Formats: sequence, C-alpha cells, structure tokens
Amino acid sequence: MISHFFAWVSTQFSLTIKAVQCDNGREFDNNASRSFFLSRGVQLRMSCPYTSTQNGKAERMIGTTNDVMCTLLFQASLPARFWAESLHTATYLLNRLPSTASPAPTPHHALFGTSPRYDHLCVFGCSCYPNTSATAPHKLAPRSTWCVFLGYSPDHKGYRCFDLISCRVLISWHVVFDESDFPFSTTSTPTSDLEFASLFPTDSVVHPPLSERSAGPPPVCSPDALAPLPVVTAAPCADLEFPAASTPLAPPPPAAPCAALAPPARYAQPVRVYQRRPEFAMKDLGVLHHFLGVTVELHPSGLLLHQRQYTLDILERAGMTDCNPYSTPVDTQAKLSEDVGAPVADPTAYRSLAGALQYLTFTRLDITYAVQQVCLHMHDPREPHLTALKRLLRYLRGTVGYSLLLHRSSSAKLVVYTDANWAGCPDTRRSTSGDAVFLGGNLVSWSSKRQPVVSRSGAEAKYRAVASGSSWLSFTARSPRALSSTATTSARFTSPPTRFSTSGPSTWRSTCTSSAIGSRSAIF
Repeated sequence: MISHFFAWVSTQFSLTIKAVQCDNGREFDNNASRSFFLSRGVQLRMSCPYTSTQNGKAERMIGTTNDVMCTLLFQASLPARFWAESLHTATYLLNRLPSTASPAPTPHHALFGTSPRYDHLCVFGCSCYPNTSATAPHKLAPRSTWCVFLGYSPDHKGYRCFDLISCRVLISWHVVFDESDFPFSTTSTPTSDLEFASLFPTDSVVHPPLSERSAGPPPVCSPDALAPLPVVTAAPCADLEFPAASTPLAPPPPAAPCAALAPPARYAQPVRVYQRRPEFAMKDLGVLHHFLGVTVELHPSGLLLHQRQYTLDILERAGMTDCNPYSTPVDTQAKLSEDVGAPVADPTAYRSLAGALQYLTFTRLDITYAVQQVCLHMHDPREPHLTALKRLLRYLRGTVGYSLLLHRSSSAKLVVYTDANWAGCPDTRRSTSGDAVFLGGNLVSWSSKRQPVVSRSGAEAKYRAVASGSSWLSFTARSPRALSSTATTSARFTSPPTRFSTSGPSTWRSTCTSSAIGSRSAIF
C-alpha cells in the first residue's frame, strides 16, 4: 500500500516524498517498511512513545474525520457496517470544504489548483432511485429501484447506491434523490396514530349499554376496534360511542346483537378511530396573596405589593438580622471604582447577595440605583464595594415594611420621569440614567442603567436619559393590548404621554395617539 501511494504521488504530481512522519505504531516500524524507505532514501520520523502531541496535525485530522464519519452514520441511522462508505464520504467532503489550516480556499484547490464543484453533492444515507433501464430484463421491468445513497465513486463520475432488495452496490450518474427520506431511520417511515394510544390508560374495561350516547367530540376508540368485523350494518353500530380518554375505555360491543337488530346486509363496516385530547386539570386558588415571592395584600385604596419575607431571608443569609439600620441606601458623595481597595475574602458570598437584591427591585424603586452600583463590580468585588453592599442591607433592615401601592384609578395617562448624573463612573467616565414610568398615577416600571457611551456634558447625559425614557414610553404606548383582553374604553389613553426631566424644558409632550396599553407597563 505504501509503494502504491509513493507511485501515485510521483506520477500525478511529479513530486518526491522525502520524509514520512507517524506515531509510534508498528504499521511502519517493521523490516518491510524500513527496507522500502531505505531503498528510496526516505527518512522515517516517529513520535515518542505515548506522546501523540508530537504528531498533532495528523491526530487532529484523524479526529475530525472520525467525527464527520460518525455524524454521517448517525444522522442517516445507518448501521455500523457502512463505516467504510461513511469514511470515504467524510474524506471527500472535508477535501472540498473551506479550511483555515491552508492558505488555499480548500484542500482540493491546494492540491489540484482548481476550485471544486458542489452542485452534485447530496445528503448521505438518503433514499435514491438510480436508472436501471439499461440492465432491465425486459421492457415491462421497473426502470428504477429503491436504494440508499452511500457516497461518490472514486473510479467513476457517478454515485454509489445500495440496493435494498439485492443488497449490492449500483454505480450510476442518472439518480433521483429524496433527501427528506432515510430508509434506515424509523422516523422517516409512516407511523400509525394508534402508537399514541399508550398515552391513554385502557386497564379498566367497561361495557356501556347500547343506548348510551356521549356528548361532545368523538371519543377515543380502543385498538381492538381495528379487528375485522363480521356481518354488521351501519345503523345501530355507527352510533355507538365510548367514554373519553380520561375515563375507562369500553371495547366495541359484540357484533351479534348489531346483526340481529339491523336489516340483512353483507358488507364490512369501516371503522373510524377518533382521539379526544384530555382536559387540563384546573384548580381555583382563591384570592391572590402570593406570586413568585411577592406578597399581595388587599387595601381599601387598591393593592399593596411587598417582599418582606424575601428581604428578611436576605438579611438572615448575610447575618445582619440585628444590624443597625441606615436612613439612606447609598452614599451619594462616594463613587465606587473597580481598582480601589483590597479584594474581598469571599467573592462568592458578595455575588450571591448582590444577585439576590436584583429580584428585590421588583417592588423597591428606592434601591434600584444602589443595587445597580453594587452589581457593576460582581466580577471583582473589593472592600469598598462590600461596604456599599452592607450599607444597602442596613437600609433594608430599617425599611422591611416598605411596599408598593397600586391604587384604583380611572385614568390611563402615561407619565415618565427621567434623570441622569454626569460621568458618575470614575473608571469609564460614563453617566447613569434612571427613569420611572407611571400609568394613571401608579408606578409600573423603573430602571437605573449606565449609559453605553461617554457624554461630553451634563445636558447631553440628561438628554440621553430622556431618549431612553422616551423609547420605553413609545413602546408602552404602541404595544398591543397587554393588560386588557378587549379594546374597551377604559383601556385607552385619556391624553398623550408626558415626559419630565431635570434639564431643558420641564415637559416634553409626544404626538403618540396609540390606544393600547403596552406590555412593558407591567411591574413584573
């Protein structure tokens, strides 16, 4: 085999092989191979024992080829005996696919100097139908046969097709492919709906009276109904229906009573099998009081939303249940930097507490900015960041009972308030924007986020905050009905949305005239 490869390289490319590199296997380390290499003056280079990394390029290529070969076999559900055909097809495809390991576009182009063709490629393992008219025994014989595509012939300009009947390989250029069907795959063959009957229990058998009729859509019939029926008629038997899948099923009644009651007729009644989907189980939980960790309390003015128990759990996790409370959540004069201070001893605990506080902002607008600041440094928390986190926890200790009130209101007016600081981040010099959206006087959405770009002035930073709040307001105003299932009058805006900011004109009024409340208005 080695001598044949040397001769092929010399004849096809007029090149001389000077060295052969391989692993420490015994395929080339034998007397016959060494004598052949010595006679041609070829150097044999071998890697050290159990050091495959010295032959890394070949090992990686072998691994890639093996992965492609297994992929071709698995996607077509072909048995392992077709591994040779799959390996040849994998090599054929890899030589024609773009590769970054070579300066040439493809390995085929690097070897032959021409670009390969792709219009003849087909899905490996799919159904194919080669033209067999030339070998047909007579004129009335089939002109094609059902085969499996097994790749490309190395010696012919044609395809290799495996005949499923004769179990032999046919080579043909005139082939029709069905790339959506795989003969060895069970999913490509038609399946009966009765296979899904196992989802419905049929252990209990009940014989209903002949006069019983069930309401609703046609029920599920047991698989026994597919048995051929004797002499029956359509009049009484066609009206027989059985309980639904959620109740015990009844087999078809005996054919004798049907035949006795019906007029004489001798034909087989067709059996139609129906399947009724089971109903979903529903449970009335009563008045809403808890939802995803948020406590809902009825108030004479509306609804109170709070996370008191969740706040106490966070304080207990941090060991600060009995700490002294703070009156403010953040020190407005201090600016947290990512390089100031020593790293904390337990960064995992810092990340756990900071991440838990993010869920608490669902009902606590007052800690949104503080949580945003401590979460900015979760990747490398330091002592000043931990101090700010503990200050926030001490503030929560004194404000455990704070809640969000959603009062009754007939107004559907949208109002957004925005603000921003200038160059609040000492590391990136970027500003932080904040906004709060009110719907009919109720706070429904809020955020605090660092701006994506650096602002050159405080006015520019505040205008960016206005733009961010306006986008939220526009989304809310133009979204389809999210809080109302029908387009009632109460779900329409009573006036155009209003924007308030701390810079420039005190009020911007939009020309939005949408009549539906947006999904971004919800506090969850």
